[in-house]
Amino acid sequence: MALPRHGHRNHRRTRRCLPRIGRARWAGSRGHRRPALCGLRYLHTRAGAGCSRADRRHRRRLTPSRGRRGGSGGVAAVCPHVARRCRLGGGCLTWLVLFDVDGTLLLTHDEIYVEASRFALEAVYGIYADGPDVPGDTASAHIRRALRTVDVPEEEIDAGLPRWCAAFSGRYVRLLQAADTSHWQLGPHAVEAAAAVENRALLTGNPPAVAHARMERLGLAEFFPRGQGAFGCERENRIELFDLARQRAGNWPGARTVAVGDTPLDVSSAHAAGCHSIAVTTGSYGREALAEADAVIADLGELAGARAAL
Repeated sequence: MALPRHGHRNHRRTRRCLPRIGRARWAGSRGHRRPALCGLRYLHTRAGAGCSRADRRHRRRLTPSRGRRGGSGGVAAVCPHVARRCRLGGGCLTWLVLFDVDGTLLLTHDEIYVEASRFALEAVYGIYADGPDVPGDTASAHIRRALRTVDVPEEEIDAGLPRWCAAFSGRYVRLLQAADTSHWQLGPHAVEAAAAVENRALLTGNPPAVAHARMERLGLAEFFPRGQGAFGCERENRIELFDLARQRAGNWPGARTVAVGDTPLDVSSAHAAGCHSIAVTTGSYGREALAEADAVIADLGELAGARAAL
């Protein structure tokens, strides 16, 4: 410990400001790198800063989390760059995980969905038609197949699809409000799996209002806020939903995006979009039918391990 020369603890030195810390020099010839942080002190651009009483009072008013003008300081400006570095795999290995709904998060057949779809078809096209089902496809693609079975012209289908989506979504939400869904079965470990993922969103053939209403009933709404993910009625082709979901996540790279679903179409559309796929056998398909996925898991409780192995 350094002790003062005099008993009264006065070195008899004139008080003066601390000398400025010079900028670190680049010592490339010696093989040294520039230090990441040269020093910590009160930084100010004008001469003689940090010496006056006014400056000291000003410093005391500042808190570590706020800048000199009450803003978030320089840290907030760095965050987007850090996030981008993580998305690109720069040491963070962060994934964007896109969850399917039917057969993945919701395991129960939904009769409200069928009733609302029938209502919207009759309201918009004046007929009811039921086409071949392709599990995992978008709602609008299913309606197009159904209308083709009764020879509705393509231009008429195109003109009515936006109105069908609106009528279907509105009817579904109203019916769900009065429905008893206590029998609905949530996918095993769905809550824990969603909570463990930092960057998550929905990618589903459901229209947006339908998907979010279901999440509220299942107790998953907090994990899937509106404005993220991609939904049926936004794109008819499921493959195109991936670009939309990644765009809404800040142009997240496809190589760091993984879709979690329960159908062969979930798997093939993810790969066609340049993304990874983890298949779960909680729907109607077993491991053999889902073998093209990058990983096949029994339920969402195995999602973390499968994601880490990608």
